[in-house]
Amino acid sequence: METLHPTTVQILTFILGAACLHGLWLGIVIILKNHRDTNHWLLGTALLAISFYLLNYVLFLTGIILVYPHLLGVLFPSVWLIGPCLYFFTKKNNTLNFHWKYDHLIHLVPLVIAFVSVLPLLKASKEKKLAIIEWLMNPGESFTWADILQGNNYLYLLIVYIGTALWTISPTRQKVNNPATAIRPGWLPGFLKIFMLILLFDLAVKFSFFALRIPAFTLEFFLAAVLAISIHFAGYQLIERFDQFSKRLPFNLNEKYKTSPLTAAQIKTYSLRLEALLDHEKPYLDAQLKVAELAAMLEIPSHQLSQILNEGMQTNFNDLINHYRITEIKQRLLSPAFSHYSILAIAFDCGFQNKTTFNRVFKKLTGKTPSEFTKNQTV
Repeated sequence: METLHPTTVQILTFILGAACLHGLWLGIVIILKNHRDTNHWLLGTALLAISFYLLNYVLFLTGIILVYPHLLGVLFPSVWLIGPCLYFFTKKNNTLNFHWKYDHLIHLVPLVIAFVSVLPLLKASKEKKLAIIEWLMNPGESFTWADILQGNNYLYLLIVYIGTALWTISPTRQKVNNPATAIRPGWLPGFLKIFMLILLFDLAVKFSFFALRIPAFTLEFFLAAVLAISIHFAGYQLIERFDQFSKRLPFNLNEKYKTSPLTAAQIKTYSLRLEALLDHEKPYLDAQLKVAELAAMLEIPSHQLSQILNEGMQTNFNDLINHYRITEIKQRLLSPAFSHYSILAIAFDCGFQNKTTFNRVFKKLTGKTPSEFTKNQTV
């Protein structure tokens, strides 16, 4: 291996070692904060996989791999988990009605292939492993374009996954059907873009240095250090987000729903979708509308709709429907197209079933009786 200055080795070892420990700690913390939530598992597993990826560099940088050659290849398969985990974390949090399907298991195929391909290496003798390690550290002229192209397969796939994740949360993709249902992904696009730039920079440097026949093995450590520093920064940002997430929501989680499978992000997503449904399809005009029917339109159980109303919108079914009905009535009372209708006829047409209830709800929400409201508009 190309000789590095002892001080450089110490600095790189500290950066990479600290990043590994930090990533492992952060991944475990995120998973343990809510081990029933797949969001935590996906993000935590991605961070653990990145940490194992960096740990492999630490083994070579410190020479530990020469003392324990049986560790060669042990950490390699984990790198194939990074892409799928980040992709599904993004998709699950930014897709309405996301459901896990059996065909999603196809994303584990690269991991299985990587594990199978590394088995012969794991079974190899100590002498053969040491020879491979020596070649990796000093590839020399025997290192060909085929080697460098094949050796970066995991980077190609990771770039595809990150690119697809970014496309999933792009404004164009989010607003194809209705801007009201667009999800605000917050910090995630920036995180993914930075990660993508690091991966592309890594590939560009590897290909450029190889084309120019510049010794670039030690450069791997510097590129890994860039990734390590980025993980440090992102890690603190992420742990801050998870610690303060509930504080930033416009509602407090109720102990009543402590065992609910719905995450805060899903509650927010369904709240946006419910608002869009009420605005465009106006199911509240049906006087017989029930909670179960509205839940069926959202394709969720009734008890989950109640949770979304209580926690996500700080209301209940009756108050929400009455709010939309009164808003519709006010619009019709001000519209010339409905001038030949009586106030009560409009109220019945908007879902109210008796005059007493209508008058009470109208006064409660507007501070005026229906007659006072129409009188003030004509003055």
